[in-house]
Amino acid sequence: MFQLRTATPFVLLALSLFSCKKEEANTQNLSNVGPYATLPATLKTFAEPVQIINVDADSGGSYKLPDGARFWIPKYAFRTPDGDTAHGTVQITIAQYNERSEMIYSNVLTDNTDTASTASLNSAGAFLFLPAQKGLNLEINRAGGSRLTAYLPQKNLLSANPATPAARSYIGAKNANLIGEVTWVANPRAIAPTYAAFDTLAYKFDTVGYHQAAIAYNFLSGSATVKFSMSGVDGLNENNSFLYLLPKGIRSVVDLGNAPWLRNRNYAVQDQSMVSLVGVAVVKGRFYGGISPNLKLENGRSYGVTLREQAPDTFKTQVRNIY
Repeated sequence: MFQLRTATPFVLLALSLFSCKKEEANTQNLSNVGPYATLPATLKTFAEPVQIINVDADSGGSYKLPDGARFWIPKYAFRTPDGDTAHGTVQITIAQYNERSEMIYSNVLTDNTDTASTASLNSAGAFLFLPAQKGLNLEINRAGGSRLTAYLPQKNLLSANPATPAARSYIGAKNANLIGEVTWVANPRAIAPTYAAFDTLAYKFDTVGYHQAAIAYNFLSGSATVKFSMSGVDGLNENNSFLYLLPKGIRSVVDLGNAPWLRNRNYAVQDQSMVSLVGVAVVKGRFYGGISPNLKLENGRSYGVTLREQAPDTFKTQVRNIY
């Protein structure tokens, strides 16, 4: 038996508790109404709830989440801050960033890497994994040889972005960025993801925190020079407006910057590539969103997004439906 609870990301107060069988779980969506505060806070209000699983550390087991992802945890997999093996019930917080809409609303993007300013990641699945016991954060018991496995389903995702053995393991660390609050680095322990089945990628890991299976590429280093812009509402500034680029058929979100940053700025992009632009803003307590879909980027041209007032949850669904 295990239990699963949900809450808005990183807010673990007033959690609702549900009893379930192993390999089954349920979540619920939480939402607010306007007026809205800051843009990052507004987006996170409508992010998917984190999931909390209660695991018996002495027996481990296999735990399936509602979206089909599954985590295999061996027995005695965790250790305390003092280095002792953890026993009894361990509470694991899990957040997933599989859809591009979820990357945007959770503010966990794919283009913040330490390899180069132009680097991005074509993601096969990203997640946060945090075990705790009696209010103390736990680590994975590497001294005991423990490795956990996340089985990341690839079906119902972008068909042009299948899991491949070429995917690498990346780990993330929180940063101070307003857009994209996680910086990704290649896992120095070189634990490579592998296929577990036709539509599932097995990702092995032995550290807590942010993880991602992905292939690195450079979208903002092409031969074509273009400009981007946002319009439709007055009062856009560097703190209340974000613009994202979504390459067609790739599970990746590229941060283009805020409205003032875009002015008189040229971007080197892959010529003739197909993309969609997603713009969001919160001005005077109101949420604005805009999408410019299926754009072919050509040298010397300018591309923009017109924002209009709408509900954040409805707009998230629109973003999710972009191919």
